[in-house]
Amino acid sequence: MIVDLKLCNRTENKYDEQPQEYAPKYENKFTEWLIDYGVVSAHDHELIEQFKLEVYPLYQQLADRATLDTVEKHISYVAKQHYKHPVGYFKKAAKDYLKRFI
Repeated sequence: MIVDLKLCNRTENKYDEQPQEYAPKYENKFTEWLIDYGVVSAHDHELIEQFKLEVYPLYQQLADRATLDTVEKHISYVAKQHYKHPVGYFKKAAKDYLKRFI
């Protein structure tokens, strides 16, 4: 029996973050709230895409553990804060907030 050692020694880095799935049905709501609360411009498609990739999966988890209303309240609260990099700031804030719902 021949065994390919490359396959045996292959390990996945558990620290690599993989994009998580989120329900597309909430995507429009999340985007609407980010625009309504002045976080992003409706014309800034690049920034909206970054939010979709990095923050929306966290918002999906929050909606699953709590409610959509909770997500909207979180966005409205964080939007009032001072930040330089909105995607990173919202991502960290969402991760921190999710810990309350474990």
